[in-house]
Amino acid sequence: MKPTQRIAKYLVDFTRLSTITGWDSRALRHQFYQGLPARIKDEIARMGKPDTLSQLRLMAQSIDGRYWEREEETRRERNSQPSEKKPDKSSNQQSSSNNSKKDSKNNAKKNQSSNQGGSSSNSEKKNPDLSNKLGKDGKLTQAERTRRFNNNLCLFCGGMGHTAKECPKSSSSATKAKARAAQTKSDSAPVAEDTKKA
Repeated sequence: MKPTQRIAKYLVDFTRLSTITGWDSRALRHQFYQGLPARIKDEIARMGKPDTLSQLRLMAQSIDGRYWEREEETRRERNSQPSEKKPDKSSNQQSSSNNSKKDSKNNAKKNQSSNQGGSSSNSEKKNPDLSNKLGKDGKLTQAERTRRFNNNLCLFCGGMGHTAKECPKSSSSATKAKARAAQTKSDSAPVAEDTKKA
């Protein structure tokens, strides 16, 4: 017997086959019990296995009948509750979607603050504290200017190996370098045209 099957079909098939086999009632009782699904066997085990095949058949029919009755009750309960449960589900879904939106907003804020924190720390690394090197007018203090001059340091960035005019960090020197490059290109172009004419 299949677990989803009702016992009536099993009883009909078992009766038909038992007449063919010619087994005694004890062997048939054992075989009948073996063919039952676990849901019925569990109940028989709790109640106690009957001594005769007819008693076992009656008990199995009773158990199966109660099982399907209860299944029908639970199905009706499920069908009557969806109208009541749907608002709960939608409110749960709304609250979970609201929570996920809040979480994503919080994560975005955390990421922004961490990025801002990272950018501020990066800007701190890029722009070291110059308060003790600059005066109120925003120019180098005389002491810092003298120190850089004495140590052959750039007066713009404080680096070694170049002067303020050639400082790679100076926007004015970068602009001048671009202008020089453009001028070099424009100077070389007429020369090429002159050579073509000659």
